[in-house]
Amino acid sequence: MTSPTPKLRSWRQFERSPIDKARARRELIDRSLERGYRPGIVLIDAGYGNNIKFLLELEKRKLRYLGD
Repeated sequence: MTSPTPKLRSWRQFERSPIDKARARRELIDRSLERGYRPGIVLIDAGYGNNIKFLLELEKRKLRYLGD
C-alpha cells in the first residue's frame, strides 16, 4: 500500500482562493469515494455553507452534510 502523504500535500497548490479551495476539497472527496469510502455525513464550516456550488456538488454525489 502506498502512503497517502504525497497526495494529501498536492491540495496545497489550490490555497490561492476560496473557489480553488472548494475545488481541492471536492477532488479530495472524489478520491475518497473512488476508494470506496462512503461517509455518513460530511462536516463543513460556515464558509462552505455559503458556497452553493460546493453544496450542490455534495448533493450531486448524494452526500449529506452538516455545517456550523
